[in-house]
Amino acid sequence: MDDEGNQEMDVSEDPDDCYRFQTDMVPLLVTINKVNQKHIIDATIKEEACSLACVIMSVMPKTGKITSIVKKGSGSLDPDSTTDMIQCGKRVADLLHTKLRNILLEIEKSGDNVEKVGFLA
Repeated sequence: MDDEGNQEMDVSEDPDDCYRFQTDMVPLLVTINKVNQKHIIDATIKEEACSLACVIMSVMPKTGKITSIVKKGSGSLDPDSTTDMIQCGKRVADLLHTKLRNILLEIEKSGDNVEKVGFLA
């Protein structure tokens, strides 16, 4: 920290100077939009335009613990609808965590044979 209380961070320019990020302790964000009586997970911009309310929630892997919930939009949500959206979000987050974990394990097993993309490729 500097004298003003701001956090300083040094970033190496070497793309190999890194460590593996532990994803088991990182919550996954899921957005649940409500359109009529249906739920849309991670809606597109056009789908969001049809929705008057959505819930954004973060869910921890393994435990399924919800670490935050934010309601967004001008529409109201009744308690039953909110509960349904939260349960739906937890199920989706669990599935996404499992898929993400499997993909990361595949990448780890393949080692240097992974196609590198992005500005560090």
